[in-house]
Amino acid sequence: MLNKQLSRKLAVITLSAMSISSLAAGARAAYIQNGDFSTYTGTASGELGYNVDATGWTYTGFNLLYTPGSADTSGAPNHFGDSTVLWGPADGSNNGLTTSPAGGNFAALDADSQVPGAVGPGPSSISQVLSGLTVGQDYTVSFYYAGAQQEGADPVNGVPYDMATSTSLQVSWGLNYRSTPILNNEGKGFTGWKQASFTFTANRTDETLKFLATGGPIGQPPMALLDGVTVTAASVPEAPVYIGAVAALGLGAVLRTKLTKKN
Repeated sequence: MLNKQLSRKLAVITLSAMSISSLAAGARAAYIQNGDFSTYTGTASGELGYNVDATGWTYTGFNLLYTPGSADTSGAPNHFGDSTVLWGPADGSNNGLTTSPAGGNFAALDADSQVPGAVGPGPSSISQVLSGLTVGQDYTVSFYYAGAQQEGADPVNGVPYDMATSTSLQVSWGLNYRSTPILNNEGKGFTGWKQASFTFTANRTDETLKFLATGGPIGQPPMALLDGVTVTAASVPEAPVYIGAVAALGLGAVLRTKLTKKN
């Protein structure tokens, strides 16, 4: 009878420990919506805020959404009445332009600080409000980024878009921000995809995550590409949860030992 009681207690404690572990895993759940830009309304590729919208995101300046294979072929139709195409293998530049390691769609932010005729004030940015955060908790923002260039020439003065450019992404979390390394790109080039991770502390239950493109020179559209955005809580659970799990597992070990001796 005693062995059965100990066995039942051990089973309850084991399940409790598993539940606590599940809660700790829940602290690492995703907080970003549509970080891979797979969900959208409007045209398949296009200008964000004009003929396409990526679910969960808002934008300023001149930003584009590209589906796989469209960046250096059909491009992204825009409010200027044409399509924004990037330099790549399909339009004469063997620069290695590819989709991101995350695969699928990606966003492109025009890093020119003066974007003429943009829908909204520049420079270009894309942002999202994150909800359900824990004040004082650290969160890690990870993403893929790259530097690319627009194909063609300035429609006003005819200057070709073929000069060397530089670009980076400023990542802000509320009033705090970090910046990726500057990516220097040769004319008609592509820098290849990079990955970055920054850790921020939540000061509110709702925080605005923003990606702001910076670069130059003015008049030579340097494009900052973005994809695979994730936001996760710190991997170590909070002290009460961690201690509770350890205590439950420790008590389970004691009962297991008693049960063994009884047998």
